[in-house]
Amino acid sequence: MGGDSCPSLLRALLDHIPALAYAKDEEHRWVYFNAFFLSTFGLPAEALLGAVDLEILPPDIAAWVRSQDVSVLSSGRPLSSETEVVWNGAPCNISSSKSCWTDPVSGKRYVLGFIKDITWRKRTEREQVMTMAIAENGPAVLIRCLATPGLPIDYASANTRRFGYDPRQLIEQNTRFESLIHEEDLPRVVRESGRNIGEGNDHFVLEYRLRTWDGEPRWVEDHVFIERDGQGAPQYRQGFILDVTRQHDALQDREASETRYRTLAQNFPDGSVVMFDDELRFTLAEGKALMRDGPEHMEGNTLWDVFSPETAEYLATRYRAALRGRKSLFEMPYGDRLFEVRVVPVRNVDGVITGGMAVSHDITRRKEAETALAELNANLEKLVTNRTRTLARQAQDLEEANRQLKKLDELKSSFLSSVSHELRTPLTSIFGFTKLINKDMENGLRALVQESRDQKAVKRFDRILDNLGIIEQEGARLTRLINDVLDLTRIESGRMEWRDARISIADCIYEAVLAVSGQFVEKESLRLEADVPKDLPEIFADPDRIVQVIVNLLGNAAKFTSQGVVRIRARRVDDDIAVFVTDTGAGIQPSELGRIFDKFHQTQLGDTICQASPGSGLGLSICKDIVERYKGRIWVRSAAGSGSVFTFTLPIAPQKEATAM
Repeated sequence: MGGDSCPSLLRALLDHIPALAYAKDEEHRWVYFNAFFLSTFGLPAEALLGAVDLEILPPDIAAWVRSQDVSVLSSGRPLSSETEVVWNGAPCNISSSKSCWTDPVSGKRYVLGFIKDITWRKRTEREQVMTMAIAENGPAVLIRCLATPGLPIDYASANTRRFGYDPRQLIEQNTRFESLIHEEDLPRVVRESGRNIGEGNDHFVLEYRLRTWDGEPRWVEDHVFIERDGQGAPQYRQGFILDVTRQHDALQDREASETRYRTLAQNFPDGSVVMFDDELRFTLAEGKALMRDGPEHMEGNTLWDVFSPETAEYLATRYRAALRGRKSLFEMPYGDRLFEVRVVPVRNVDGVITGGMAVSHDITRRKEAETALAELNANLEKLVTNRTRTLARQAQDLEEANRQLKKLDELKSSFLSSVSHELRTPLTSIFGFTKLINKDMENGLRALVQESRDQKAVKRFDRILDNLGIIEQEGARLTRLINDVLDLTRIESGRMEWRDARISIADCIYEAVLAVSGQFVEKESLRLEADVPKDLPEIFADPDRIVQVIVNLLGNAAKFTSQGVVRIRARRVDDDIAVFVTDTGAGIQPSELGRIFDKFHQTQLGDTICQASPGSGLGLSICKDIVERYKGRIWVRSAAGSGSVFTFTLPIAPQKEATAM
């Protein structure tokens, strides 16, 4: 295809290249064109041979070609480039590859050039870039997977971050796409995908829940495209995934709302619920109020298909107002009945009005009752006036009775105080003489009785000592009862002396533990444990009264616990000090818990009063009064046979003010 100036070796080299191939000499004259070049330009070889660039090519292309030729000849190195030019009035992209070739026979140098039209490739690349940009930034997330078990992710678009995932990590960690599908939906997704692929469907849509990175399920619509290999086997699974959670929830809410409306209306004995669209056509109807032939004849029909023209026009005005966003409430006669009708707009999840709802209620009986009630009210006003006068007189009588009760309460308190003081004097004498008699009998008479060797006398002597012990024990119990009564009387009458000060709860617990230690020594199978930090904040209270509370709780625990452990703990809880007394004893019946802190109440086991050590029934009531006096609380948790936990709290004392400098 070239002239004689082109060596035959060079022509043989370029003849069969599938590109625009040519050769130039050092003077930039064209000496060879292959057949592909000539067919492209549609010119004979004679018209091109010996010509220079400006004689063949457009000026802009000729200048670009000449600059490359000069560079190749001067450097001797190959050169490749791409550019966009206008050819035949249309833009196109071309690539050029040039090199310098020296004829081994003549030693002449030539520029060998190869030109390709890459316009289609460039257009394809731009379209791919645009497609990927849409995929990366559009509403759909693109995920491509290998069509192998588990669906390993091969590509994930950048907007996969909408579900909280890093697309690069999904690929690098060889994440299985099936692991992202909600476990309840996965079997269905696998089953439907397998069925579609098996039937040769290369495009189908699935709806399921996709788990986000933080585990939240999101409903998605997955448009699946299957890419197959040359043998027709699935090679890739590409999914364009749209988040449809909002639409799915809205549909669920709509269906749930419609179900609720129907359920409500079906059980609405004197009314109905209807829904209508913007054409005033009923879309839902349940109930019988304002219906001519029942709800089955309403759905799908308009107002004018159901009601008389007058009634339809009357309702249409209110229905259209609802479609404009206005609510209405009115009474409407229908036949021989009277109805109360409420009409409201119905909006979708975006707040757009899509229709309306009317709730009707038969108020005929209510109106009749209101009329009867008005008549009754007129009569009642007279009765109330007369009754008010009577109640006023009774109120005066009650006020006088209340004054008398207060006087009696004061007399009761005074009497109890006086009697208690009077009882303590003889009790002191009884205690003293009982101990003296006991001592004399032990020291003076026991030896004589034992020397007499009279067994009857010895038994009688022991029985007398036992009786003296009973007298001493009952006297002590009577003393405790009197002391409790005195304490309760002083607290109720306000005559109790309170020596309040900043004190340590740990010191109070230590003193109380020493006071009750004798009760635990007597029971070898019962031990007392204390867990009280020394650095607990101070409280503001009377130390003797706080010790009294703790002694009472520990004493009760020892009383009703035959074996095991009684444990006292103290802890800071927010702005309070909490004291816990726990035992492994008999526990308290559920029916007793509500009355355990009542005055004179004694705990029962079964249907009998516990005989472990009967008391006055005032101890816990006094504890409650003392604790509540300091703005604290006391309570118990227990179950029969499982022990008890008595707890009381006291506020922490305010911090001391800093000493002025």
